[in-house]
Amino acid sequence: MMTFKNLVCAGLILVPLLGLGQQRLTELDYLAAVEAQSPALKASRLTVEQSQTRQGTALSLPDAVVNLESPTGEFYATGVYQAFRLPGFYQKQRNLLRSETGQTQAQATLSRVDMLVRARQLFLEAQYYQSLDSLLAFQDSLYRSISSAAERLYQAGQTDALQSGFAATQAIEVSVARRANQALVASSLTRLATLGGLQVVGLRLPSLFALSARAASPLPSSESAPVVQVARQSLEVARRQTELERSRFKPSFGLGYFNQGYRETPASLRVRAVVDIPIWTRQYRSAITASRVGQRIAEQNLAAQRQAFRLDSILLTGQRERLAQSLADYERILNPRSDEIIRNSTRLKQVGQQDVISHLRTVNDAFSIKLRYLDLVRQWREAQISTNALGGTITP
Repeated sequence: MMTFKNLVCAGLILVPLLGLGQQRLTELDYLAAVEAQSPALKASRLTVEQSQTRQGTALSLPDAVVNLESPTGEFYATGVYQAFRLPGFYQKQRNLLRSETGQTQAQATLSRVDMLVRARQLFLEAQYYQSLDSLLAFQDSLYRSISSAAERLYQAGQTDALQSGFAATQAIEVSVARRANQALVASSLTRLATLGGLQVVGLRLPSLFALSARAASPLPSSESAPVVQVARQSLEVARRQTELERSRFKPSFGLGYFNQGYRETPASLRVRAVVDIPIWTRQYRSAITASRVGQRIAEQNLAAQRQAFRLDSILLTGQRERLAQSLADYERILNPRSDEIIRNSTRLKQVGQQDVISHLRTVNDAFSIKLRYLDLVRQWREAQISTNALGGTITP
């Protein structure tokens, strides 16, 4: 005797064979499609490339000044002048640009995780509604046969109008529920296909009833969380910015060669050396103070993200423990018993040992178990997705 799960799985295998142009889409294939065509992810990758290119501006010397003048009116003299800072300033500027690149890379990783988590949620949503449609299709078929049988018995005078009407009402209710769910199936598949750049026609996903893996993903450490990595890189940028502002509060220099004298003027007298002394200290001190405040802000943001990570971890731990226990009970006890209830109740009805109303109420309770089980599977998958997202792991 085939179990309910076997019937559903067999239906999912046969349905694609009966329809032309249907394609079976796995979650990994869908994530690859989203990552390949997502404009948001392409933009984040280009942002990283832009930041890496900007590192070439670390040695940002001002342009040399070339002048032509006639100080005596007797001839024209040419000169050239170049300003520069101490080498340590350019090193600190390079460090700042590198830390900004690291921050951009961390933000790109976070954007990728967010996008693919959204894709997994859409995939799960479509999976749930398609799996529910399979369950409702099975229930609809069974209830239609019961309603037809009850109507025949009523016409033959073997049952009353109450039983016949109750059976018809139950069948109509399931049919209405299935039509409503089919609208949700179409909507979720359209959203899924839009995000992945796919054709929605003929799209078929694995059934949640066929997924038996219950291994819980290990909870990640806080330092591997993408949001924590972004906050840590922001703190690094703030530190490098403070170092650079302090380096600005140092003299800069300039060298030039000005050929303003007569031809017989020694070359050594034509060299000009300039020292730029930062005597207007208030602007520099204000910039240093502001950058230090920004560093403290970044430190507090990092602490806040670590705290949020701990809170989310505690919440997910409790959810997964509750769901794991419930799923174990359903898969070990309740699901097999619901299959047995449907099978035995149908057999008793066929041999005349159970009336229509008792039969429908019995199978209603059994199908309610199936619906609750399907909802638990969905919640479990959502908890797994949240766990993976917390640590930056987006693959199933």
